Amino acid sequence: MRFEAGHLFAATELQPHHIPDLRALRCAAADGIYQIGPAPDSRTLSLEACGEAAPSASALYMEGWRDRETKPIPTRMVSLKDALHLGQDCLANAAGRTFAQSTVHGGKPVRGDVIVREGRRFVARAEVRIGREFTRPVLYLGTIPKQFGHFLLDLLPRLWPVQWAKEYGYEIVAHADYDLSRATYQSPFFEAVGLSRGDVTILNEPARFSRLFKPLALYDLHRGANPAFFETCMQVTEILSARLATYRQPERVYLSRRCWGKRRILQNEEAVEALFQERGYEIVFPEQLSVLEQMAAVASAKHLAGAIGSQTYLALFQRRPETAIILAPMTFTFADDAIIAAYRQARCGFVLGTPSDMTQSPRNQDYSVDMDEVARALDTMVG
Repeated sequence: MRFEAGHLFAATELQPHHIPDLRALRCAAADGIYQIGPAPDSRTLSLEACGEAAPSASALYMEGWRDRETKPIPTRMVSLKDALHLGQDCLANAAGRTFAQSTVHGGKPVRGDVIVREGRRFVARAEVRIGREFTRPVLYLGTIPKQFGHFLLDLLPRLWPVQWAKEYGYEIVAHADYDLSRATYQSPFFEAVGLSRGDVTILNEPARFSRLFKPLALYDLHRGANPAFFETCMQVTEILSARLATYRQPERVYLSRRCWGKRRILQNEEAVEALFQERGYEIVFPEQLSVLEQMAAVASAKHLAGAIGSQTYLALFQRRPETAIILAPMTFTFADDAIIAAYRQARCGFVLGTPSDMTQSPRNQDYSVDMDEVARALDTMVG
């Protein structure tokens, strides 16, 4: 078939429906966006021991979000009949309009070899040859990210309806552009929500679905969350607790990036580690541990600290968090650590460091922090 030119459409453009619970969704006949239960409350991102962000920083960085309300994320599912999967993670409805909540790494709309932009329209590059037909209803999970942080904050928040789909015998489909067998860290998370690798059909070709359900994430990267996501993370910790109990579970943990060394290197991190170690923190190098060892390291920790990066999102699996101290360059301070702390009712503070080369992209800038500021943050927040 030839895919016609069409505008992007967002979930919010679909007919809205409110339903009391997930079971009622099975009877939903119309295309639409279905909100399940009431919308949650927002939270305030109050920070302690906080430095100043660079004045030229993007609104996504600290000056754009500190001391503001999070975006409350309701529990929502998109329902589409006669939907198309155009390849990669690109979905379209029966009218050929591309779905804006189709996502790739980082939550961005698909670009490149599947569709191209022509002004405000998106057009398929070539004829779309349907390689597979799904006649049973499908729960479509979107892309399975390879990167650890995006797996935790992009995919895990979309797994909430898995048991509902399995109960009714729906097929579970996802997209991945790499060999999943090599991403072994994912297995405990899938197992904890009741998924084995055999339960998920990986789709990398154009396909047609007679009925497709796409869960919208309970977490919006950098912006907000639904409390149910953090309840899910706690359930994951408890389901895996017997396996976690075989590893050390310290009360104070500093998550180091010193041995990772690819970008955003904290140049004086060895000195930082020594200071935290003096204050009773155990220094943990996550990239040297299995994912179960990483989760165990934070599960019983009340006080967590680390240089900003995916490893600090392990705070999702703390049982009783009290404080989080995040070290970050003043030009790269996303809100996610503060969002996690706000919903987990932990105190959160940032120590902002100075980039060594301001001509580089903020995503790549190495930096250093003032050791006196780090000490003051520890005194203020932990004592």
